[in-house]
Order: sequence, then C-alpha cells, then structure tokens
Amino acid sequence: MPVPSGHAKQSLMKSATQELPLPPPPGVKEGLPFVGPAMAFQKDPIGFLRRCQRKHGDVFTVNLLLFKATFVLGAEEQHRFFTARPDVLDFFTATVEASQALVGDLIRFRRLSEHEVTVNAVIRLGLMKTERLNVYLNAIRRVARQRFEAWADVPRIDLFHETSAMINQINVEALLGADTWAKHGETIANAYYDLEFNGIKPEAVAFPHFPSPAVRRCRRARDRVDVIMHELVEQRSIAPGDDYISLWLTQAPFDGEQPEVPELAAHLLGLFFAAHTNTTGTFAWTVANLAARPDLFERASAECEAHAARHGEAPPYPALRELNFLDACMRESVRQSFAVFLIRRALVPYSAGDFSVPEGQRVCVAPILTHMDPAVYEDPERFDPDRFADLSEARQLEREGAYVQFGLGAHRCLGEMFANAVLRAAWCIFFRDYEITLEDSELPPHDWTKTLGTAYPTRPVWAQVRRRELT
Repeated sequence: MPVPSGHAKQSLMKSATQELPLPPPPGVKEGLPFVGPAMAFQKDPIGFLRRCQRKHGDVFTVNLLLFKATFVLGAEEQHRFFTARPDVLDFFTATVEASQALVGDLIRFRRLSEHEVTVNAVIRLGLMKTERLNVYLNAIRRVARQRFEAWADVPRIDLFHETSAMINQINVEALLGADTWAKHGETIANAYYDLEFNGIKPEAVAFPHFPSPAVRRCRRARDRVDVIMHELVEQRSIAPGDDYISLWLTQAPFDGEQPEVPELAAHLLGLFFAAHTNTTGTFAWTVANLAARPDLFERASAECEAHAARHGEAPPYPALRELNFLDACMRESVRQSFAVFLIRRALVPYSAGDFSVPEGQRVCVAPILTHMDPAVYEDPERFDPDRFADLSEARQLEREGAYVQFGLGAHRCLGEMFANAVLRAAWCIFFRDYEITLEDSELPPHDWTKTLGTAYPTRPVWAQVRRRELT
C-alpha cells in the first residue's frame, strides 16, 4: 500500500525508528531537584553513568541543564550510533553546541555546515593524502627531536604538560607553517591553553553565552587567535605555502568563495582541540604505561630499532603502519583513557532499546564504560597491549562497537591519519633514542571530570628522560 506523503520522512528512517509507538527513555533523578543529575555527572561522570546503568539499564535520559541527553550504552547501541545516517543523528551541530565556549558561536559554522561535502573534501585532501602527510612528517620529526632533546637536558619533566606543549607546536607548524610558530607560537599556545582549560569547564559547556569568568577568558582567547588568523590569511593569500591553511585558501570550498577569517579560525580551533587533547593524552599515556612496565618499553624500543633498520630514521607515512606493537599499545592506552561521552542530535525520533528518543534531543554514547567492562575485556584495569596483538580481531572489535577511538561510519574522524602520523613518528624517535624513568611507578588515576576529549591524570606524572647509550 502506498505510504502517505505525510509519513514519507519516517519511512526513510526505518532503520532507526519503529512504526509502533515506544515510550520515552526513563529520566534520571538524583540529588537536588532539576540540578541534581547534572551536579552528580560533573562531579563523577563515570560513577554517575554506572549508577544510572545499574538502575535504568542501557538507555536513560539525563538533564545536563544546557540540554537533555539520552545515553545509549553498550557495544550494540554504540554501533548503531556511529553508523546512523547523518539525517537521523546529526554530528555537526551537536558537537559544535557542546563546545561553543571553545570554538565560538554557531554562526561561525553556518557555511561550514551548509557546505559539509566540499568542506570534508578539503579536510581529506589536507589530512588524508599520503603526499601531504609526508610533508607534515618533516615538521613532526623536527619538533619532536627538539622537544625530546630539551627533555633530556633537564632533571625532570611533567610528562603530560611537556607532551601538550610538543603537540601544540607540531600542530601549529604542520598546519599553519613554521613561520607562524616562530612569530606567534607563544601567543597561540597561551590562547589555546586558555580555550581548552576554560572551554571544557562544566559552567562553560552548560552556559556558553553566560558571561562567566571561563566564558570571558575563552572569548578573549578567540579574539587573539582571530587577529593572528587575519594576518596569516593576508600572507597566504599573496604567497601560499605547503601548510593546511594555504590549502583552504586555494580550494575555496564555499561555491568558489574562500572562507572568512572567523569561519577559518572556528574550523581550526575545533581541529586543534581534537588534534591536541586526544593526541596529547594518547601519546603521554602510552609512554607512561610503557615506562611503568620496562618489559613492554623494551619491546617498543626493539620494534622501533628494527623498523629504522628496514626503512631508515625518516620513513614515509605508509611505512609507519608496520609498527604493530606500538599500534597495540596505543589501542590499549586509548581503551583505558577514552573520552567520557560523544554526542549527536536526533533529527527524527530515534529508537534505542525499548524506547524512542524524541526528535531534537541529544543522544550520547559512553564508550569508556564498554572499554572498562569485564564482560567485554578480561581484567580491564590491567594494561595489556597483547589483547590487541591480532590486528584483524582489533578491527572486528571496532566494527562491533566494542572499541572506539576514531569513531565509525560516516563520521569516522577525518584527522585519523594525521594523528597517527604524529604519534607514530614521534614514538619512533622517542622509543629508539631515549629512556624514561618515572618518579612514581604507580600511575595516577584518570581525571574523568574532563568530559571532552581524552582523560588526563589527576596529578602530574614526573619523569626523567635520558638519551639511550649507544652500543
């Protein structure tokens, strides 16, 4: 029988909706009326979500003040979440709304959203082509060597703080040019620190337009970045370089028009956040986890030495894929430190379990709960990279939604190859040429109150770095 025109939209969403009406997910009540769940989530996100899961099951709704979010937990729901069509679960708007204090108002992203296909084509050209990654590798290796030498020249380092500084410089030099870092490096680093530190504070995430101290600091930091971007756009428009921003200006993704400076700055801030916070956490946790296990550190060193013997000390990007043990170590570090939640917006009623999430509501997954579930990973608190030794099995866990790092489906992270280039090239140098000793072999727990991006430790990880003795 023909489908009535008024229901044509619903028929197209058959994979994510059901014809029979379903009840809405149960709402969470905890602590004070209205604000209690949000306060509990901000204080201890992982503990709160586990309590909710025990009480309500895998699907429930939490009032986070800025918006209501329905959490859909478990590998099966995560797989559906990542593979849902963009006209069912919207990635772009939901992600920008959750990070407005950091990246700026939605209006800065209007044309980026309207021209998503051409915008993504430019991103792929800039971050996923082997020839461009090989250009970026020159900056990555140069900065990594400079930073590692500096680490070895001081009595001790704060591993996460120093890694953050290194990744920041790598991102700026690779994406904006070495001349930009030389002239504006300190200003960009300080502005970005203010943005990341203040933009992910609960009050800034919940109330991005209220002039709280955190929001005001973010606005001032964005203004400083905009000034630099204006100058850089003028320079690159006259004399394009081989950096990422020059690519954007030469490609003109908005129906032949170049992006305006606020639009380009907003895109770069979002890109820098993902490329910085997740790459920093992954690099530093992997180094720390291996430093705490000398047997694993030696395996990583041996792999990097053998890799250099085969490909030289500056191999092209494709050769970096052969670092199988380092890949397993990375996956295991990510498994234990992944972000608290990822978010989408339901553009149509979205079925999850025995419930229907209303149109317009946010839908979230919390992969870290699956990553630390003993029913999925035996002894999940133990750091064991050998659980990812079989690459085909590791990829199957991704496809099933039981392991999440770069996402899945239509919105798999477009910066995955760039992140891997940074991590693997820097790790090769570090594990081959340096040794590290932790002041405290017992690593601190993760700080899950940092709800956006990879979790960092609750206290500094102090370490001594030394050059390896040549034999």
